[in-house]
Amino acid sequence: MVAKHSIPTFSVVIPTYNRCNVILETVQAVLNQTFSSFEVVVVDNGSTDHTSDIIRSISDSRVRYLKLKGSGSPASPRNHGIVEARGEWIAFLDSDDYWFPEKLESVANVLEKEDCDLISHFQEIRDTRTNKVIEVMGYSCDAAITYEAILRSENCFATSSIAIRRQFITNRNLHFNESVKYFAVEDYDLWLRVLANGGKAVFLNKTLGVNNVSEGHMGVPELVFKNMFELLKDHAHNVQKFTDQREDLENELISALHMRQAVLKLRMGEVWASMAGLKNAIVLRPLSPMSYFFFRLRQRFGLDSH
Repeated sequence: MVAKHSIPTFSVVIPTYNRCNVILETVQAVLNQTFSSFEVVVVDNGSTDHTSDIIRSISDSRVRYLKLKGSGSPASPRNHGIVEARGEWIAFLDSDDYWFPEKLESVANVLEKEDCDLISHFQEIRDTRTNKVIEVMGYSCDAAITYEAILRSENCFATSSIAIRRQFITNRNLHFNESVKYFAVEDYDLWLRVLANGGKAVFLNKTLGVNNVSEGHMGVPELVFKNMFELLKDHAHNVQKFTDQREDLENELISALHMRQAVLKLRMGEVWASMAGLKNAIVLRPLSPMSYFFFRLRQRFGLDSH
């Protein structure tokens, strides 16, 4: 038996791969937290640089280091981190991101008042080349966070903003999908499955960390969209229970994804690719452009989708 007082409130899981230039700053951002009841589990996904030397040089008993052979995906080290975690809550932090000092204290204060299984907050998306904030990612709608609402919109939770009750996911055997078909969208899938399994989510209306992107937010790889199509089809047919009209739901979800892709391509200056995406969206759902416009309007101004 482990004494209750020895169980930390948070297990901070940090997957990493060849990030020796930034990993110390990320870990230090956790050690600098104003809330002290935590452990740090750094899961090295087969790094070939000096990551291990850097982590092992940290003289803080709350930091643990696990070295894997390498899987090519952050899903595997995150899952290993979940298994290794001892805290009541698992907080995820990518190795090139960081938190503000009050992050864990702010989250802990909400958890004292709210009964929930998943909590998130606003996270700055910052371009490392210019050090400018591109956007602030988070749930900007006043409506309740439900499985249906998140499935029918998009992933609005930055991984480094999420904390999940450990007992909730371990009791239900929930984890990040390590399939190559879910690469880069495995986080969205897990948030959805937490909600689909009855998990209650709350959102803290506060910016508490930074996501660093090195190629600008416009540089979303085609692989993300390709795998998002797979994810949406899977959820429409095999996970969701709110409608029996699975084909209609799939068309709705895929059409909205085509719209997001079309808008992104237009912002990147790829006009013809944007037009192709728009055409695909309209073929599936003729009113997709209007629906997407109102979705973005609600998202921008925080309006209730109902």
